[in-house]
Amino acid sequence: MMNDSTMLIDEIIIFITIGLVLIEVILFILISWLKKDFQWLITSNDENVIFKSSEIKKFMKNSYDEKLGWDRKANITKSEKVKGVGEHKSTYSTSNYSTNSLSERNNPGHEQLIKKIITYGDSYTFCRHVNDDETWQWFLSEHTNTNVVNLGVGNYGLDQAYVKMNKTVLDHKDTAEVVIMTVVPETIVRIVNVWKHFYEYGNIYGFKGRYFYKEKDLVWIDNIINDVLIEKKNDWVNKIKEQDYCYENKFKKDILTFPYSLSLIKSYKRNLLLIYYLLQKKFLSLMGLTNDKIANNAWNHVMKCNHNFTKSLYKNKEVLNLLKTIVRKFAKSARDLNLKPIFLMIPYLEDLNKSDNSSLYYVEFINEIKNNVTTIDLGEVFVKKGNVNDLYVSDSIGAHLNKSGNKIVADTIKDIL
Repeated sequence: MMNDSTMLIDEIIIFITIGLVLIEVILFILISWLKKDFQWLITSNDENVIFKSSEIKKFMKNSYDEKLGWDRKANITKSEKVKGVGEHKSTYSTSNYSTNSLSERNNPGHEQLIKKIITYGDSYTFCRHVNDDETWQWFLSEHTNTNVVNLGVGNYGLDQAYVKMNKTVLDHKDTAEVVIMTVVPETIVRIVNVWKHFYEYGNIYGFKGRYFYKEKDLVWIDNIINDVLIEKKNDWVNKIKEQDYCYENKFKKDILTFPYSLSLIKSYKRNLLLIYYLLQKKFLSLMGLTNDKIANNAWNHVMKCNHNFTKSLYKNKEVLNLLKTIVRKFAKSARDLNLKPIFLMIPYLEDLNKSDNSSLYYVEFINEIKNNVTTIDLGEVFVKKGNVNDLYVSDSIGAHLNKSGNKIVADTIKDIL
């Protein structure tokens, strides 16, 4: 009798073990298949990035900057699709941009005018997805009869934009009167992110420096990567992990590792739904069908998860204090140069499409820095205008302002000036 019970238990254990092994094998095959064409589904392999020599050379030539990580190059003309990286669109429009010999975005019809207003920031400063004569700097130039300088760079955090200001603003010391810093709320993530891959998975050439507190002041730690170091991964990767807040608090939490079943349970809010959406997309492709909404479900889900991470950092006192301190340093540096500083916050459409009448999640930050610098919250302005969907190039998270949205930005700055 005892032997029969023992045998039964052994059989059950063997059965369960085989079942678990099968589940892990199936999950391994499934995840490997799905991630082939979707860089935001990450596994332990994404800890061991392989850099191609040809891609390194291309990056060093087209984007690399020793201090800032990357920067706009001079005398560039480019046409790009109006959509986000990874976003699927059956039909799309294109926009065109160009830079001059000083790496400033061209400002047609205003180039010969005096440069009194200098603008820094991210892609909402550069004004992606509109043409050179549809940026808010172009409309502000019309209002002020000046050549408003556009030195925005895509994906910059406030920290990089401030460092770039210190690096270049003296080039305009003879004419400049106003300096405008423009960011999106996601800048709070960017100021604690050192390797973009640890937040925007797959963006493996995006390295930057960042500010750290040292003896009650901020100290800038330079980007440590160059074309020689980048292939010697063991020389820098551990140091990057220590410097990058997103590694422990975002990347490691999203990564799928063996055993995959346990890993999926831990990250179910992100990864289970992501796998479901990717299977939908695969099924659609296999059937030869086209549906932009279904095809974008996985990408939109990733953007929402990133957006939630952004919102969470506005509740993190240490990170929020770092952001406020950089804003104050920007304002002080501008005033020390006898320039009037203005700080602009341009929210994503997702920030404005709220189901209730609650305040924007970053409003306390805005209210605090108003005491230090002239501040414009375009979220407040856009909501009062109504029809906020008409101000962006699409309804996707991270969609940039269109011509109408940029005109409102210029009109608002004009009123402040």
